[in-house]
Amino acid sequence: MLSRNPLLHYVFARMKMAEERGFGLESIKARASDLGLPLPKYSWVNPYLELELYRNSAGAVQTLAPQQLALLSKAERAGWQWIVTKETVIAVEYAAMVKVPKRTALNHLKHFTELGLLVRMGSGPTTQYKVKK
Repeated sequence: MLSRNPLLHYVFARMKMAEERGFGLESIKARASDLGLPLPKYSWVNPYLELELYRNSAGAVQTLAPQQLALLSKAERAGWQWIVTKETVIAVEYAAMVKVPKRTALNHLKHFTELGLLVRMGSGPTTQYKVKK
């Protein structure tokens, strides 16, 4: 893979602040997960790759659209802070981590899906919810 800015890559590589080309996104995700931070979001906005990094879990809530944020309860905001540290989540796991009953967890996950924050995959007890990038 070619670097978009070879000179900049050379400088960062010499400072031991850059990895081999093509390995950065995986290590960024792994490091964020290790630290309990929201996973980075990246998207292609021609002609650039946009990367969004978070310094803390509250940052993921603050980047939500104002209309989405207004529709989330305090408990849902806390739940969202935890969800964004994962790529996928199931209701039982969400309920345990956020300390809510399973029914409430299902309602939160449904609400996140309706707001376009999650994508539902599967059905029944094995239903997974994937954070929409």
